[in-house]
Amino acid sequence: MAKDETKDESLNDAAVISAFKDKTKEKFHELDGMDPETIEANVKTIVQGIVNDYGMDVTIEDVVVSGSRCRGMEEKGADLDVVLYYSGSVREDDLFNTLHQSDIIMGGVKLDINTISQEQHGSLSEYLTGVEAYLAEKQAQMMQEAQQHNTEITYTVAECGEFHSMGAYHEGIATIEEAKALFESIHENHSNMIPAVGINIHEAGTPEIDDVQMDVLYGNRIDLDDLRYVPQIWNNQEGLSKVGQIIDAFPDVKVVGELPGLTVQDKVQPDMDAVKPVYVDEAAKLAAEIDRFSSDFDPYEYKDTVDNWELQVQNIADDIRNGNSADYKKYLGTVIEESDNIEDVRKAAELLVKLAEYKPLAKVEELEEVNLNQIDNVLSNTVPKSEEKREARQAEQERLEELQRIEEEERKRRARGERPSLRARLAAKKAIVAANSAVPQRSKQREAQEAVASQRDI
Repeated sequence: MAKDETKDESLNDAAVISAFKDKTKEKFHELDGMDPETIEANVKTIVQGIVNDYGMDVTIEDVVVSGSRCRGMEEKGADLDVVLYYSGSVREDDLFNTLHQSDIIMGGVKLDINTISQEQHGSLSEYLTGVEAYLAEKQAQMMQEAQQHNTEITYTVAECGEFHSMGAYHEGIATIEEAKALFESIHENHSNMIPAVGINIHEAGTPEIDDVQMDVLYGNRIDLDDLRYVPQIWNNQEGLSKVGQIIDAFPDVKVVGELPGLTVQDKVQPDMDAVKPVYVDEAAKLAAEIDRFSSDFDPYEYKDTVDNWELQVQNIADDIRNGNSADYKKYLGTVIEESDNIEDVRKAAELLVKLAEYKPLAKVEELEEVNLNQIDNVLSNTVPKSEEKREARQAEQERLEELQRIEEEERKRRARGERPSLRARLAAKKAIVAANSAVPQRSKQREAQEAVASQRDI
């Protein structure tokens, strides 16, 4: 049985070596009139003479042409690589040094003999399998480099990023500095359109209609995730380099996704809490949260409708302060009812509760006043303790009644076989949060437990 297995292994080894040499015959470029078989025979003769001269314990088992020439991938003047497979007691490095004491020239190029010992490396077929894999990888790399050398990558700037034909379109831009100048001039003069900066890849010898063009910067946003669906850019190092230059040229824009070697964390994003007078109160912070949520929820809609995020946040904050938050509540309610994403629903619900809890404050006095019932140009009017307790008890009673009403509505909905209402859950949460801020700690814990249990039933 062992003899049969050894025989099968030998046949397999012979088949691998034969296949390697056959492919070499097909790909090899004759060297001074010599084909691979002639070269291998000549190398065997030369090595045998050197081994005999030094009296070395070396038996030549095989000689195989290898390296870039065996697959026709050699550059001009490249060495001629061969593998010398041998058995015997001589170490590989000792034999290598002996054979390379002086240069051996064959066919006008230097001969490089790679010594492989049967004792140290095992079978020749295993070694050649590794050589084949390396050469295949090298060939793929060379093809990619050749393709890149035959392509021209330039920048584009469009007055209208959505429809290039609706405005000025600049192409063939060589530098990012020129592209940035064009973009900024359009951005200033045509606020009714959303301009874009992109890259264009042209392959030599092909019509321009076959060019690959993609907008990278659209308005004030760069979406790197989209690039994964454009292999002509994603798999092109020069193309990715151009994208990186766009990112560097516009440090204030929002970047979504990542490039190989460049993540969103590597790019410095604007410090949202340090922007001018946007975040001076709770309304501004809430406005920023709503803006971020709308951007993350539907990035394409956001970049189509929002040109300046700072101005957007300021406008939302003003609406919230002035009590004009109905549209935002409607938007968040729509997300809750229609979205299948649990995280989106959770965040929208959280924002809706915050909007419901916010009390519009119109004056500086109202930002500072302890008692909002005392707006009389005197700050920090205090509330009498008896009145404070009475108001707290009354508020607590109203909130408990609201909770009971909500729970009763939900029981009726379940009885009718209807879907539980997310809006009702939000209202319940709002009432719970408000109640927790007005009752003692022990009462807070008890009501929270009851609320959790009721929401579980819902």
